[in-house]
Amino acid sequence: MPKAARVGKKSTAYKQNSKKSGQVINKTSLHYIFACVFALIFLVSFGTYKIFTIDFASANSDSTFIHAKQLLNLHALILLEVSDEFDTQDASTYLLKSVKVVFYEKKTGNIDVLTLNSKALVDYPKKIGEESLDKSLQLGYSVADKKMDYGSDYARVVVQQYLGYPIDDYVLYKTSNKDLIDSMYITSGGLSTLSSVWSVGLSSSTFENSIDSKLFLTSMSFKDYLSLYRGSLATQTNVTNGIDFDEPAFDTYVQSLYARNPSDFVSGSSVAILNSTNISGLAKQGSRVVQNSGGYLLTTDNARENYDKTTLIIDSYDNPYAYVLYRYFDMSLENVRLIKDSTQILEPILDRADVTLIISFDNSP
Repeated sequence: MPKAARVGKKSTAYKQNSKKSGQVINKTSLHYIFACVFALIFLVSFGTYKIFTIDFASANSDSTFIHAKQLLNLHALILLEVSDEFDTQDASTYLLKSVKVVFYEKKTGNIDVLTLNSKALVDYPKKIGEESLDKSLQLGYSVADKKMDYGSDYARVVVQQYLGYPIDDYVLYKTSNKDLIDSMYITSGGLSTLSSVWSVGLSSSTFENSIDSKLFLTSMSFKDYLSLYRGSLATQTNVTNGIDFDEPAFDTYVQSLYARNPSDFVSGSSVAILNSTNISGLAKQGSRVVQNSGGYLLTTDNARENYDKTTLIIDSYDNPYAYVLYRYFDMSLENVRLIKDSTQILEPILDRADVTLIISFDNSP
């Protein structure tokens, strides 16, 4: 065979082998790339899942007490009214015109409304001191990184401390929407109107720190609203003027609501309040909310030791008083412990009480 022909065949064979080799390399590369991409997607997905599940668990810590919350018979809602001149850019317009508390008994559907004195001087949490009640939204907005929903929640905390009973939700609204808000608990209200309003997006998570573009701002779910509305249709709303009430009058009022329709869990659960600071009378705040919630107060005393954080020691997460104190003192779950896991806390009362609250400096005035 001529040399040129042999060279031509070798060249052709080389090209064919090179092509096959390239195909193998390309297939291997593609498999490698696909494997890397799949691994990357898996890692990102897993990381995202962990982040979201951790955030979700943190944001919904109340779900730990979900059964205890359901056992509470008396639901409390605060209504915060601001003027129509309310402007998110002008803090002077943040003063509250009126403050009302709506109590709804889930068993009977009874609704009671208590009007508070917006000019009353109250002790503010977070060591702010004594100020009038109408400044609670304004001060809450300023200390909560200028977020309106947090400011409203701070007002809720101020009112519940003033009242001596945990407030579950809030509604912030302008005067021009007063009739709409009143219709939530007065039988003349229109369900279709409020349903359409609610569907626009009224939960605090949908607000951009403002009620300018919405009719009102609320932390209450539509399900809770429906329960309140059905109660307003079935029963007569009782309105009480509490403008001249002092602390004993508030306590008598709230306790009378429980006496009228006591909860099933009142018997058989005891609560102890311990003061671990050198500030006298600090345990009174905890004992007051327990008694106003229909609970049995076993004792108020000084703790044997000092504690860095206010700590709640409970027999079960299903205990309603555990949730009442947890909610009232705005606690984090890391400071809530089961009795069986608290052997390092040497307080004798733990052997007798179902719920023990140890108050520290983080909850002092």
